[in-house]
Amino acid sequence: MNDVLILLLLLPAILGAAPAIRRRHQRWRQFQRRAEGKGLRSAQRRLLWKLARQQQRNPSLLLRSTSAFELCVGEYARSGGKGAVLAELARIRVLLGFDHLPSGQPLRSTRQLAQGQTLSLWSANEDTSRSVQCLVIAASEPALVLTPLVGTGPAWPAGTSLRACFQPDPHHQYHFTTQLLERTAHTLSLEHTGQLQRLQVREYLRWDTAFPLTLLIPGRRGNRQPVAGQVATIGGGGLRVQVPEEVPAGTPVMVDPQHQGPFPLAGVKGRVVAGSRTRGRALHIQFVGLPRQTKARIVRRIYQHQVGRRLGGESRGARRQRAE
Repeated sequence: MNDVLILLLLLPAILGAAPAIRRRHQRWRQFQRRAEGKGLRSAQRRLLWKLARQQQRNPSLLLRSTSAFELCVGEYARSGGKGAVLAELARIRVLLGFDHLPSGQPLRSTRQLAQGQTLSLWSANEDTSRSVQCLVIAASEPALVLTPLVGTGPAWPAGTSLRACFQPDPHHQYHFTTQLLERTAHTLSLEHTGQLQRLQVREYLRWDTAFPLTLLIPGRRGNRQPVAGQVATIGGGGLRVQVPEEVPAGTPVMVDPQHQGPFPLAGVKGRVVAGSRTRGRALHIQFVGLPRQTKARIVRRIYQHQVGRRLGGESRGARRQRAE
């Protein structure tokens, strides 16, 4: 009698929970079909479902959204996740195609960096002029592993706060803040992060600056005539120079081969694309035949300056240049 009474009392609760149970089983079956279609094994499907439920996320969203997947993995890693589980999640990332994104699609995590990607790394307490060039040799769990391209790199202790920037394609650059987890004789292990700032390359193409520069332009007798000027803007494609002389558009010019300054411009050739109609006007000069390495050095210098401004003001090198 008592059992029947208890059952009658619990019956409304059981009937009320039945639709929720059916919906959960339906979502599980849908997730199973989609995950199996992605090539995930039974154990991998259960693992992803379990993590999603623990973090109160939509399991099916993890199969199609890079951002959702990286947030889930990042939260598990920060909570002290087991190495074996992290390794399995790295394999799932590959199966879902989240390890290499289509061109133009933004990266969501440092876990998506490709092996062989180069990046600049420097201490958060220093400016970008102290950066070290490194190569990514592993980007899966549990850490982003780099090797310095020259030497062993600075003697940063574990726990050092670091900043980094890299350019995975010609049109975008990223920067992020991380922490040094471990260093060996030849490698640096960094903490993964999903906080990546994506910037357009065009934000780095120009730098309003000020330094002297002498141009050599064709003279009346076929010789080259020196014209002293002041660089106002520099970019990867050319210069804007204030000069006292009238120089018409189309004039070929060359930077003095003896030039010494913050950029490798000695002997660089160009052509005036907008001339100075009156004295004291600016020349817009387009580089001609600029070597790829020289352009890369110019762009990198501008890039370091811009990143330094975004991550904490002008670098000391830039302030020294402005003071000069």
